[in-house]
Amino acid sequence: MSIRKASIYIMVVGFSLDGLLKVRFGTLYLHLSIIVTALGIIYCTLSTRFHFITAASRRLTRDRPICLYTLLMCCHVLLAADLRTYAFEMLPWIIFICLYLYVTYKPADWDALSRLALWTVIIGGFIQYLLARSMGIQIAVREREYVYAGEFGLRMRGMFLEPNYFGLVLLSWLYVYVSSKRRYRGSDIVLLGLTVLALFLSDNRMILLVGALLFSFRGINGIMLEVRRWLPISITSLFSIAYWYGSVHFRQISDRSAHARLGTSANVIFFWLNSDWYHRTVGYGFSNWGAFSNQLGFSVENRQLSWSLTHRDAADVFVFLFEMGLTSLVLAAYDIIFVSAKAKKVPDALFVAAIYLIAFVYPLYQFIYYLIPFMVVRERILGGSLQCPEESEKGTSAVKRSLPSLQFMSSNET
Repeated sequence: MSIRKASIYIMVVGFSLDGLLKVRFGTLYLHLSIIVTALGIIYCTLSTRFHFITAASRRLTRDRPICLYTLLMCCHVLLAADLRTYAFEMLPWIIFICLYLYVTYKPADWDALSRLALWTVIIGGFIQYLLARSMGIQIAVREREYVYAGEFGLRMRGMFLEPNYFGLVLLSWLYVYVSSKRRYRGSDIVLLGLTVLALFLSDNRMILLVGALLFSFRGINGIMLEVRRWLPISITSLFSIAYWYGSVHFRQISDRSAHARLGTSANVIFFWLNSDWYHRTVGYGFSNWGAFSNQLGFSVENRQLSWSLTHRDAADVFVFLFEMGLTSLVLAAYDIIFVSAKAKKVPDALFVAAIYLIAFVYPLYQFIYYLIPFMVVRERILGGSLQCPEESEKGTSAVKRSLPSLQFMSSNET
């Protein structure tokens, strides 16, 4: 097994165990899988004579929405209230870009990797769940107290900080696993059954809703191409309209979790509507949510107005509307339309759209680099991985030996 393959296996297993493998550096928690992957990137760069860098740049420019997101966030350094906070908030995106380019550099056996990830997440989930239910023992993560009281503490969350992230990772790997399979054996049926059971035990309403949406559209390729391509953005738009409408009219809902999201969202909407056109379009600066939340008090959960400057909120969508204005929402819509036009299978585009849907109710940004399935699906949509020169030469030589009568053009000629 090559060093790159080994590092990807470590990354997949490591992220599936989440909190058990996080190390604290001052105020920053860094996952050991990231350190291993960083070493793998360095080795890959040197062993391919820096071809990895050139291939990565070509890969990144082909994914135009990711490039535009990166450019937008870099420009917002001019609006940053605190440069240290800005650097901290940029770190998850930088890690995501590096992992995305590393994971998609060459093909991998995602059938086997998704199976490994599912078993790791599920086993960790049932260990935590049985300990919590039968013995009242909570597995601590992140060297700090985290209160798992009442029913919240009895939900399946595995080695993750919260059940929401557990469910998201489980659903993401489930999609890659199912979309990679052509035939199902008995062990596959058992794994699928345990995955669905774990999703129900984690009690994630949004995850279950998105999962039902994804898998109910698996056979949709029979519909006309023009209709299929507009499904992801249409579903996302309808959900967005319902969300913003609910934020304004149902923000006093009794459900604590829904109130934290809808109430804060309503406050941001009213604040945004009363802003001038510049701030409506550009926003108040990426990474500035923590500072403004303390000053303006529009976050329902920030009752003491004492959040750290790096704190995000209960969901991402209204944070990005505040920080980067309408531009961020337009860019999200462009991304969904872009992948829908490129995707050969509608469920792949729906999966990308589903990540945006989940961002309406979960804070995903600082968790984005955990979503290896999101990177895999984007790679599948945009057309395959780039190979290193050595492998291309080996492949060409093998074909030449097996078909001596054929003439091949050199790489310069192609």
